[in-house]
Amino acid sequence: AASRDARAEAFTGDPERPNRENYYPAPGTHRLEFHGSAGQGFGAFLVPGLELRVEGEANDSVGKSMCGGRIILRPPAAAVFVAHEQVILGNCALYGATGGELFAHGRAGDRFAVRNSGARCVVEGVGLHACEYMTGGSVLVLGPLGANAGAGMTGGELFARTSEASKVDGIYLAALELDDAARERLRQLVSDHYAATNSASAKAILDGGVEALAQFTRFLPHRIAEAEAEAEARASA
Repeated sequence: AASRDARAEAFTGDPERPNRENYYPAPGTHRLEFHGSAGQGFGAFLVPGLELRVEGEANDSVGKSMCGGRIILRPPAAAVFVAHEQVILGNCALYGATGGELFAHGRAGDRFAVRNSGARCVVEGVGLHACEYMTGGSVLVLGPLGANAGAGMTGGELFARTSEASKVDGIYLAALELDDAARERLRQLVSDHYAATNSASAKAILDGGVEALAQFTRFLPHRIAEAEAEAEARASA
């Protein structure tokens, strides 16, 4: 019982501290590594301080309602397929996430990051209805989008290739060229993805510099895009 208590304490913070930030372990405190196929809900409700690494694949609802921590998905080292062309996680990943990070060296299924309100994530491609009803966070899709991306989205930002813009729901989202701040956030997402997954497509973007980043567009809800434009106009007046 004593050893079980010690293990439990290693994955929690100090409940006597009043601030939520102090309750959880410090970022990167614990790393758990898995090999093979992760089942439904892998990393659901993940909290800060934990990093989950999977060499293999994962099923539906990865990172559901996570509020912190990091999830990294990579194909097996011995895989002979092209990773960015293959699906590595199922449907509804990051549903209702409020924080944390996900980096997947492969494509996601349908309804990726639906109701995301704070997670930061990169995938190589997504299926239908990505970022539906999203209210916060940043999503970068390095490859193909499924139809109806961003429907009902009221917050956060989506970075996607300009060539995929026709898949984005224009009723809800405005397409914006990258300003300096957005370009730097995009570059950092790509850099973090490469560091976490060794993604060949991420490396190609980093090697391509500004020209490669220019192939992406930032998508924001119309209301937020208009507010940003008004603030920029006031600042330059």
